[in-house]
Order: sequence, then C-alpha cells, then structure tokens
Amino acid sequence: MKAKLKDKRLLLTAVFFCALAAMFLWSTEVKAAGETGDFTVTGGTLGTDYSYDSTSGVLTVNGGANLTIKNTNPGTATGNRIVVAGNASITLSGVNIEVSGGSSSCAFNIQTSASVNLTLSGENTLKNRYGGGLFVPEGAALTIGGTAGKDSLTATSGSVGAGIGFGNYDSCGKITITGGSVKATGVMGIGGWGDKGDQTVEIKGGEVEANSIGGGSTAVAISGGTVTTSENISSSGLMTISSGTVKVGKNINSGTGTVTITGGTVTTGENIGGTGSVTVSGGTVDTHNITANTLAVTNGKVTAETGIKGGTLNVSGGTLTASGENEKAAINSDVTISGGSVTANGGSTAAGIGGNNGEAGKNVTISGGMVIATGGTGNGLSGAGIGGGNKEAGGKVTISGGKVVAKGGDYAAGIGGGRDGKGADVIITGGSVKASSIGGGGAYGGAGGGSLTDGKGNSVTLKTFTLQDSSGSPVTDTAIDAFTIPTYGIKDVRTDTEGKLYFYLPNSITDGTPVTVTADSTGYEGSVSGSATLKPFAGDIDLSQGSGNLYIWGDGYMRGGSADESAKKTYTGDYTLTGGTAESATANTVTVMGDYNGNPVSGTEKTITLNGVNIDVNSQSYACAFSIQAGTGAGTGADVNLMLSGGNTLKSGSFAAGLGVPEGASVTIDSVPDTGRLTATGADAAAGIGGGNNKAGGTVTINGGIIDAIAVSRQGTGGGAGIGGGASGAGGDITINGGKVTAAGCNSAAGIGGGYRGAGGAVTINGGSVVAKGDGAGIGTGDQYTSSDFGTVTISGGTVTATGGDSAAGIGGGYQVSGEDVKITGGSIAAMGGSGAEAIGHGTNGSGSGTLTDGSGNDVYLNTLTVGEGGQSMEIAVENEVTIDGATNYGTTDVTTMDGGKLYFYLPNNTTNPEIAVTHDGTTYSRNYQRNSAARANTYTATLLPPPTYTITIPEKVDFDSPTYQPAGSGQYNDKTFEVIPTTLTNLTDGRGLSVMVKDGGTSPSTGTDYQLTGSDSSDTLNYQVYQGASATGSALDAAGATLVNKWEKAAGGSLPSAQSGTLRLDQTQIKYSGSYTGTLTFTVNVVDSK
Repeated sequence: MKAKLKDKRLLLTAVFFCALAAMFLWSTEVKAAGETGDFTVTGGTLGTDYSYDSTSGVLTVNGGANLTIKNTNPGTATGNRIVVAGNASITLSGVNIEVSGGSSSCAFNIQTSASVNLTLSGENTLKNRYGGGLFVPEGAALTIGGTAGKDSLTATSGSVGAGIGFGNYDSCGKITITGGSVKATGVMGIGGWGDKGDQTVEIKGGEVEANSIGGGSTAVAISGGTVTTSENISSSGLMTISSGTVKVGKNINSGTGTVTITGGTVTTGENIGGTGSVTVSGGTVDTHNITANTLAVTNGKVTAETGIKGGTLNVSGGTLTASGENEKAAINSDVTISGGSVTANGGSTAAGIGGNNGEAGKNVTISGGMVIATGGTGNGLSGAGIGGGNKEAGGKVTISGGKVVAKGGDYAAGIGGGRDGKGADVIITGGSVKASSIGGGGAYGGAGGGSLTDGKGNSVTLKTFTLQDSSGSPVTDTAIDAFTIPTYGIKDVRTDTEGKLYFYLPNSITDGTPVTVTADSTGYEGSVSGSATLKPFAGDIDLSQGSGNLYIWGDGYMRGGSADESAKKTYTGDYTLTGGTAESATANTVTVMGDYNGNPVSGTEKTITLNGVNIDVNSQSYACAFSIQAGTGAGTGADVNLMLSGGNTLKSGSFAAGLGVPEGASVTIDSVPDTGRLTATGADAAAGIGGGNNKAGGTVTINGGIIDAIAVSRQGTGGGAGIGGGASGAGGDITINGGKVTAAGCNSAAGIGGGYRGAGGAVTINGGSVVAKGDGAGIGTGDQYTSSDFGTVTISGGTVTATGGDSAAGIGGGYQVSGEDVKITGGSIAAMGGSGAEAIGHGTNGSGSGTLTDGSGNDVYLNTLTVGEGGQSMEIAVENEVTIDGATNYGTTDVTTMDGGKLYFYLPNNTTNPEIAVTHDGTTYSRNYQRNSAARANTYTATLLPPPTYTITIPEKVDFDSPTYQPAGSGQYNDKTFEVIPTTLTNLTDGRGLSVMVKDGGTSPSTGTDYQLTGSDSSDTLNYQVYQGASATGSALDAAGATLVNKWEKAAGGSLPSAQSGTLRLDQTQIKYSGSYTGTLTFTVNVVDSK
C-alpha cells in the first residue's frame, strides 16, 4: 500500500515538471519500496548518511547525518529498529517502534562514542519488551529537544533495560533533555545502574515523566522544566537541582553521594538523603524526612514533615521547618544555626531539636537566625524544646546570636532536659532567648543539673527589654542593629510581637546599668533590670558608659576607638552629653565630624548640650577632649551649637586645645539660664578654646554661660591663647555677645587672640563680662608676631578687663608687636599693659600704636567715671545707653561698674562742657566736664552724681529763745510763736534753692506783727542753697513735733536798732535722707523789729 502511494506520487511529480518545462531535470527525493523498511527518511543520502538492512530490519544512521525519520505508517508500530553509529542530528517525526530483545536489539540504539542531537516532532514511541527503549551506553551522548505539550517521546524498556539510558548494572552515557514531552519507563526510567564512567542525566527543560531517574553513580542535574517520577531519583554521585519543578513519588536517594538544591520546587513522597550530604541553597523543598551525614541549608525553603536526622545540620539561611514523628525529634542531629529560620516541633516525648524519646540532647550551636523549637508531649511524657528527650539530659547548647524561642513539653525544659531529665550545659553570650525554662526537666521542681554561664564560668541571668516608640507602642518584629554591651552578640536578633528582647547578661552587669539598643537605626535607651522598658534614643549619651570615644556626624554617631562610618547609628537630632565627675573624669573624648551643621543662626538649630561633662585626657599628647573638625575643604568644617548646663570640664593633652575649634570649624556657646559653666584647658602650645599647636583658631561665638578658657604650659614651648590660636596660630574670628568669659593665655600668647607669634584675628565684644589675661596681649596678638596683619578689636558693649603680659599691651600688640585697629563704641574697658607697653596699642618695642576710634572714625580717649560720690561699694549694672552730649550712641549692654564704682569709657573729645549721664535702678548719675585734650595718652576723670532729691518740711510752730544779740530794754519776749509756711519745695541740684516764709503767728506782746524773719537778701523768703559737691537723697519729713533748735528774744519794751543775725539749724531728726550726705544744713537769717 505504501509502495503504491509512493509510485503514484512519483508519477504525478514527473508529469508536473515535464509540463512546466522540458529543460528542467527531475531527481527523486524518496526511497524506492523496501530501501528503508517501515521508515521514511528525509535528508541525507542513502548509502552515505544512512543505510537499511532488510534482513535485520535496522536503519543505521552514520556520522555526520542530519535526518528526519518517521514511520511510513505512524499508526502501526514497526519492529524495525534504529541504530546510530556516529555523531548525527535526527528528528523523530512520528516514529513508532516496538521490539523484543536485549540491549543489542533496542528500539533506538546509540552506539558507544556516538553523539545524537534528537529533535522531537509530533508523537514518537520507542518500546522494548525486554531491553532498553532508547539505548545510551557509556561513552555515548544524547540530547533531546522539542516543544513540550506538542512534541513527545515515550520510551519504554522491558525487565532489564532503561527507558532512556542503560539498565541493569551498566552505566549510561550522557543524557540531556532540553525540551519536548518525554516519558520514560523501565528498570530505570532515565539513566543507568552502573558505577563507572561519567554517566549523566541533565534535564534543562521540557516535561519529563519517568518511573525513576539516575541510578548507580549517574550524575543527575535538573535546571529547568517539569520532572515527575513515580519512584525515585537516585545517585551515589552528584545530584543537582537548580530550577524547574521536580515531583518525586518516593525518594531522592543520594546514597553516599551529594544532593545539591539551588533552586526550583522539589517535592518528594518520602525522603531525601542517604549517608552522603544534602545542601539546599535555594528553591522550595517539601519532603517527609531528610537523612544525611551532613545537611546544609543556606537559602530556600525546606519542609521536613517527619523530621531530620543524621550527623550534622548546618543552617545559615533560608527557612527550615521540621516536625518529628511519634517519639522522634524534629531535628535529631548536631546542629549549627548561623542564619535563616528554623522551626522544629518534636514528636510526642521527643525534643524539638535534640534527642528522641529516651535519648539525650545533641550539640546545638546558634549564632544567628531565628529558631523556634517546641518539645513534644504524649501520655504524660515530654521532651525539651532544645535538649533531651523524655527522661534524658539536655546535651550542650551554645547561643551567641539569633532569636530563639524554646518551649518544652509538659514538665520539660525549654532548653535543657526532657521531663525528669537533667539540664544541659548552656552557654549564652548573645541572642534573644525566650525559653519556658532553662535547666532540668521534671514535674516537681525539675531534675536539676546542667549549667547556665557565659562560657567563662560567669553565671548569666535573664534581663528582659521592651522597646517602645515615642507613643508608648511596642516596637515589634524589628531587627537589632547595636547593643551597648559589645561582647553580647546581636546577630539576627529581633524583637517579638510584644517588642521584647530576652538577653542573658553576666551578673557583673548590674541592674541600673545604662544601656542603648539600636533597632532599625533608632536608638532606644534605658537601664538594665529584670524587666526594663527602653524608649527611643533622644540624643542622651553618658560618655563614662559604653566603649570608647564619641564621634558625631551630621546624620548619626558611633562609639569606638576611631571614627568608622560603617558603624554609624543614624540620628539627626539634638545631643545631651553627660559623664565624668570631678573625682573620676572620663577619658572618652568627643569628635564632631566635618559634615556636622548645627545651623546656629538658621532658626532650625540642633544643639549639643554638655550637662555635667568632665573629660580629662591631659596625659595623652595630641588628645583633644572635645574636637570640632575643620573638614577637608573650604566651607566643609563642622558648625556646632554648644549649650552648657551645670559644670563642665574639658582638659586636653599636650598640643591639643581643650575645646578644639581650628580654622574652618565654628562653635556657638550659650547657656539658658546663664549659669552653665565650661572650663576648657589646652596644654603646651594649644589654646583653651580654638587651635592646637601651629593651628589658627576657627570661629568662636559666645552668647552666654560662664566660660573659663585656659592655656597652660608644661614643656616651656610657645604657648596658646586662652581663646584663639595655638602657638604660631592666628586668633580666628571671636565674638562675645554675653556670658561671663575668662581667658588666660600662656608663654607669650594672648588671653584672647593669637598664640605665641600669632596674629590677633578679629575679636568682637558686644556684651558680657570679659576678663582676658595674656602673657602676650590681653586681647590681640601674641609676642613677637612679625607680619603686618595684626588683627582687629571691636567693642560695643560689655565689661572688659584686658591685662597684657610683662611687655605686652592690654589690647593690641604683644612684645615687639605694633598695635591693632581698635574700635570702641561702647562698653567699660579696663586695659592694662605691661612695662613699656601701652594700655591699648603696641607692646614694648612695638613700632606703632595702631588706631583707637569710635564708629565714626573719631579718636577716643579713656574717661574714668566714678558713679556716686566716693563710688559704689558694689558692682552696679548700667541699665540704659549712656547719654553723651545729649546722644545715646554709646553701648552699655552688660556694662557694670568695676574697681569701686568706676566705669572706663572711651569717648571722643568735646570742648563745650558736655554732660555725661548714666542711669542705674531708675537713678541718673550725671556730670558736666570738658574733654579737650588731643593727646592719646590723656585720660579724664569725673564723678557722676545723682540729683539731691530733698523734700524738706519746715515745722509748723517755731519758738525763738535765747537770742545771740540782746539790746537794752525792759524785758524779754519769751516763747514767741512763729508760723513757718513753705512756699517752694523742689529737688535740690547744683544751683537750685529752697524757699520758705516765716511770719508772726501770735498776738503777744502787742498787736500786729511783732517780728518777721526775712532772708539775707531782705526779701520775704528764707533762702538756702545746696552747693556743688553736696550729695544726698532724701524723703519727705514728718511735720508733726519738729522744732528749731534755737529760740529768739528781745528786751521788753525795747527795740532792735538794726537787723540782727542768728543761726537757725535743722538737725538730723528733722531731715530724713538716704545716701552719703551727713552734714547739717545751716540757715542764716535777720531778725527785724517791725516796730
């Protein structure tokens, strides 16, 4: 039938081509009947690329062929066979072979050393009732490809062969499946049972179904596709699964070989393993049981429904879930867990991790990951979470990290013994360990035994920490980044659903010890206790606690021996630093890195507050107690807003400033209230505040606080300024707006300004109390500075005392240095130079005095003003701007009297006898005096007096008696009553008077007016003047009961020939006053007889 059809096609073809053109040649492309048996072959050349033996029914494909083979009648199986003798590419397109025979009569036989690239098209069947279906012996190679679901191959062997490969105890060759739908059934579905050669089965794609795969030492590699077996995938060699879906009906049996799963989805009906090793580094694995000498899980997801047993289990990643069968532990092996997630639920009477029923615990080491271990319970018997099975001891458990939850079965320990079993040797040096109990198991108090230490013989005790956010809510399931106690391991530690951590700390760490836990880059602070609550880190750091120095960046901080950004904890808020006492200073220093910006003038300030800090590193050369870094380029230095609270001391080592503010860095110091104190001491060529040795000072602004900046010398080197530059360093930019500042330089350095041989920089004082004592200038340059940019000093307020060294100016140049440009528009400035040096100007042997002007460029001169006659005994503050020549243009912010009530003002000259007025406590002290000298060295002195604010009441009744002059006459008028009427009562100041009128108040001895007191100017007033120099402040007198001291008389019937003079006094009982005035007011009057 097939031959007839072929003949007909040939005839039709010939007719067709002849009709087209006689010139075309026609050549046949198909065989004649019987040439290839039941096969139709396309491609290649018969006799060259292939041949057919009709006697044996074998189609032989030679090397180099590229053929398509199909059954001439695909619906009918043929007994013809295919043998491939060399490397060839073959497409099976509807081949259907069914034979009976041994390996020599396989349906499709690839001879040794031949390599076949087999492409599937349509449905293909290779069946052998006895031997192999598709025979791939050792040394041969087969690659099968096609489209899954469309192109298929069913290969079936008999009782001694493989569906694809080599059955019985022989080794197969190399089998690779890249596509198509392949079904293989036999003694071995795909593979071979031999143990020699490099036999492999590699499945990269397609749909593969086999009763079994592998066998013997066949290496099995699955990297794609879908693989299904009804029985096993086995090999004593190497099995690798990296992708695809693998469904195994029974076991993945490795024997002594190795199973490596790096990806894909693997499901088995029974077990995985053998006596070799199993490694899972990816994918999903679901099996009943895993047995291996070594099992490693590094990634992926593994489920062992009936447990894990064997030599060792190492888990470093992924997820492992295991459950124990009845009386079996979920994990019954020595275990090392360094990462990943492990959940182990023991079978009844067995441990979660450890011993089976009646079996002691194993060696369990946990350094990371998450572990949940639960012991089983059955019939009143139970196993530990981690440790022994029922009635057995707990083995050895070492935990240095991770999150561990261990719960024993009834009466069994969480970690330790099963019921009635002795405890484990438990070592905990890290991790969060929540155990129902640790020790022995037992129904009545436990079986005892075991130990709980840190591995060094020190007992450890559970301390629970609950992390809460700022609202008080628990911080749940959050990774821990850092813990204050560095020896305690925190790898993979996380809070639980209640925000809790369960740390076992050595008993040497007592309750009350400050701790910080950092979680998700947020610090939580509190103190150690049995159950402590930790709140979010708010920038509070005790420098005396924890390990090492403090390093602060713009976005975080860290503690340690050196700056390490990789260890930085994220934080961008304010800091409050404490630590160290006067008796026990801390040696932990503070360094603010160059990227820190406190924005001290932006309105969004962030601050670093020193609250009782005492840092002392004076024994360590170049060690700076508090260093503000300059950065690595222009504008990159740190800018710190430093607040003071309580007393603070910074004492640095040789060549380092107490508070290091080098050129490029800046600090603003303040205190609210203004009682915070800072004592900063630099040593040996370094400033108290500012630059270290050979370093200029940066930008220093002081708004408040009590600041003592001291430079000391222990080695005799050139010194540093109190505030400013180190030796050979300029002073930088220094501004004082308030506070109480004392600055002392040493060894030829300024109090404020340049170090030895350093320029003064720019010093501005707008307020505050400033005492600057230099060994160079008080304020200005150091000694022997040789350049010409000496510096500037601008003072607009404050109370300033500047004292130069032995040969240096109070303000200006050090020894051999000229004066600076000094501008004074306010303040009280007491400047004192050394021998041969000016108060303000040059040092000894300096070449010029510099300038000394006001804000308008006018020269100014010292005016020493004493407030109040004799001066005030206490410092008094000047409340308002001083009025000078009628203008309020001299600054008095924070100006107080000094040296017994004195003010030292620098004022321009004025030749018009101007008034200077100063107000304190509502009282104005004033003086008019001339300032007209043009000599810079000239000074003026004046006393400013308050107005003498008398309010004097003359008594209503005045008795005159015992006159100082008595003419001849017939009697005396005794007890003559006069009425004194005040007519003018005014405050008495220079040149202002008090007027009263005295008139007759009675009728005896005769009618009318008998006597009249008149002033010395013969008017009807009694005048008295307070002369220049008198000073008093009085209050109103009592009018009642006061009398004049003297009484006046005259002879009876006589007359006074002329006006008589007498003295009328008011004593202290009649004049109430305050102030310094103690004299007696004297009135001189004339008595005239009106008759």
